[in-house]
Amino acid sequence: MKWVILAVGRLKKKYVAEGVAEYMQRARRMRPIEMVEVPAAKATPSAKDGAARSRAAESRALLSRLRDDDYVILLDEHGAARGTEQFAAHLAELDQSVRSRLIFAVGGAFGVDESMKARADETLAFGPITLPHELARLVLAEQLYRALTIQHGHPYHHG
Repeated sequence: MKWVILAVGRLKKKYVAEGVAEYMQRARRMRPIEMVEVPAAKATPSAKDGAARSRAAESRALLSRLRDDDYVILLDEHGAARGTEQFAAHLAELDQSVRSRLIFAVGGAFGVDESMKARADETLAFGPITLPHELARLVLAEQLYRALTIQHGHPYHHG
């Protein structure tokens, strides 16, 4: 099964882009994984309903990249938080039960709308904090790599 990080917008901060690239390269040694980016909406938050329009447009763009049989994990601050070992075990279970792609969806600066939340098979939070969407992608890339190292008995994780 292929893993896909499906995200809104390009990574603009150099340190984030370099970190994501590093963890993606490491993860690819153990699993097919790719990053797919959809364009960020051009609405401004100061415009009336600008954030809502951005969420809607970006959610449509994310949804357009999904297949009916994709299993979608949406990053959301209100999602389920799992410990590192639990996350790795959960991904291993999904590897056995999901026969299509495993999609990790990351919204833009204003999040996603209800249509994207409804399509998600589950939601994932990295604790009760809110992360900027670029940083969430970096944390996700690192956690996916970490989960793979746990599954493969690699000494990266010291849990």
